[in-house]
Amino acid sequence: MKSFKQAYDNIFSLGYNCSAAYQLRENNLRTTSGPFDWIGVDDLSIIADNLENSFSKFLLPENMVMDEQQNDEIDYYTVIDTITGIKSIHDVPKFGASITDGLNELNAKFRRRVNRFFDYIQNGNKTLLIRRMKKQDDLLHLSKSLSQRFPGKCVILGVKHAKNEPVLIKQIQDDVFLATMDCDSDNLLKIENFTGHFQNWKNLLHSFCELKNPALLPPMHHERIQMIKENIQSRKLLIWGLADEFPILEHCFRQCGWNDFVVFDRKKAHYDKLPKEIIVDELSLIHKDKYYIVVSCKKYKEETVDMLRRLGFQNTEDYLYFFKENTIFN
Repeated sequence: MKSFKQAYDNIFSLGYNCSAAYQLRENNLRTTSGPFDWIGVDDLSIIADNLENSFSKFLLPENMVMDEQQNDEIDYYTVIDTITGIKSIHDVPKFGASITDGLNELNAKFRRRVNRFFDYIQNGNKTLLIRRMKKQDDLLHLSKSLSQRFPGKCVILGVKHAKNEPVLIKQIQDDVFLATMDCDSDNLLKIENFTGHFQNWKNLLHSFCELKNPALLPPMHHERIQMIKENIQSRKLLIWGLADEFPILEHCFRQCGWNDFVVFDRKKAHYDKLPKEIIVDELSLIHKDKYYIVVSCKKYKEETVDMLRRLGFQNTEDYLYFFKENTIFN
């Protein structure tokens, strides 16, 4: 694969989903939180056409409505901007604050990130903008809009899915590149999720870009990984729950050399997709002397903790809730 690698002052995601932002963070290339990291922006032209007005019409509370399809597995409402079609999944909490307060905070958070986004581009020499493409996005239209506001400061990398294909990059014009690769997940479950294909993203990013002044960031969830290392002793690692976060855990543990782990799910979800040898299919087989448990699911916490305690798992020396509030979407 030909290398177009160069150093950038900043690297931002332009959507359409969370995979670009997540993989930038996973590869220590995410400079700061951007406005489009964790929201759904299906149409790139919406961004291109609103650069001049600084996205002033985006995510206004009066234009937000509830999506007809809500995800019961997460603690946030899915809301849609009726003007732009942008979808927010991780910002308006179902519990605690009112929906009105949640929408106001969503808009305020977006404005802060937009202002930061523009400041970073304006004050830097060169910024890379990565777009995980959902359809045939017009990258050249975006380039023209960016050049009018930030002449000579931005490079665009579009990433397009090509099933079972390795990474291939081609240059469209001086400041526009298109990468094709298999973007789907490479985890054990072989299901698509917001993380994307870890190895292909790593190959793409490390061949294309680096930060001029990289922050000395620890690996993802470093503190929790360290806590597990301190407490696991001679026990085997058991992942409790095969929810959406399982691929993240799987990747983290494999990076740390933990390939010898087992899994348990009370509902036996996705058991048919996993090797039988890594499945613990009965609760009665789980003992604290044999396993150190890492809980991946976020729901049913009180019920899960009560079940673990009845099995003899009393504290973080025996088990750990890996995901806490705001550890992924920040």
